[in-house]
Amino acid sequence: MGTLYLVHYYTCTITYVYTYVRIIYVACIQVLSVDRVSEKGFTKSVVIVEGLDEFLGHRVKILAKNENYIIRYLDSSSAAKLKDGPVLACTPDLICAIDSDEGFPITTEAVRYGMRVAVLVIPANPLLKTPQAMRVVGPAAFGFGDIQYAPPQTIKDIRHLVA
Repeated sequence: MGTLYLVHYYTCTITYVYTYVRIIYVACIQVLSVDRVSEKGFTKSVVIVEGLDEFLGHRVKILAKNENYIIRYLDSSSAAKLKDGPVLACTPDLICAIDSDEGFPITTEAVRYGMRVAVLVIPANPLLKTPQAMRVVGPAAFGFGDIQYAPPQTIKDIRHLVA
């Protein structure tokens, strides 16, 4: 694994990312709501966020249990309610939240209303994506049995599906 160097200027603009692994920039977002509950030793959270800058108008839901496990696009075609859309990323890939103003990592417990966050996904090693490994580190292993693993996508990747 290499070292990640993040050069950041202005609000939520990532200029260069140098690393030995491929990093996917999912979106620049602002936190709209955070719902947390402690259950069986885990802090479960559902965070609803809205895109900023080039992602304006797009909403995403982040599901976590002490760690970020799922990022799901929210379909806002119905004004009455947001529906779950395509999964943008999920475990075993590493979903990272970075403070877009300071560049520091944000833990799931530290996420607060109004924060501006850049979401990055670091794809897992292929060994963690085998059927045997997915039973231990895949979405179903953490209680998300309705979600199948798929390679990470950005909001730009799925815009044509939800337009």
